[in-house]
Amino acid sequence: MRALRPDRMEYALKNYISNEMSSYYTEKPPFDMEQTYSESLSSIPLFFVLFPGVEPTKDIREQATKCGKNINDGTLIEISMGQGQEERANKSLMQCAVDGNWIVLNNIHLMTVWTKKLELLLDEISPTAHENFRCFLSSEPPALS
Repeated sequence: MRALRPDRMEYALKNYISNEMSSYYTEKPPFDMEQTYSESLSSIPLFFVLFPGVEPTKDIREQATKCGKNINDGTLIEISMGQGQEERANKSLMQCAVDGNWIVLNNIHLMTVWTKKLELLLDEISPTAHENFRCFLSSEPPALS
């Protein structure tokens, strides 16, 4: 296969492993937000890398509802990062850490300079953050040149 059709090698290997061992070794398990949440800590943000067709916001909202957090009462805050959102994000992040609320900062790749401030702020609030506090970050992967 490798000599005749190198472009089909990946498919052939996947097919062979599935037939000989089982598809357990070739199929990706579906993302499980509940398991991810159960392993999370208030001191460590959850970081989602965005790819076409991947949108974690829905999963975050569903998990938030299960944990008694929602946008309507302010216990879940979603901010789409872009120009002018830095101050709002800073204040909301600090308040959520104190109150034990959740914050979702989407598209932080748009704010590369501000992410240094975000890192310092997270380091500052992490030791004293409420145990129910959660911070979710999303970003596109860096462009490969």
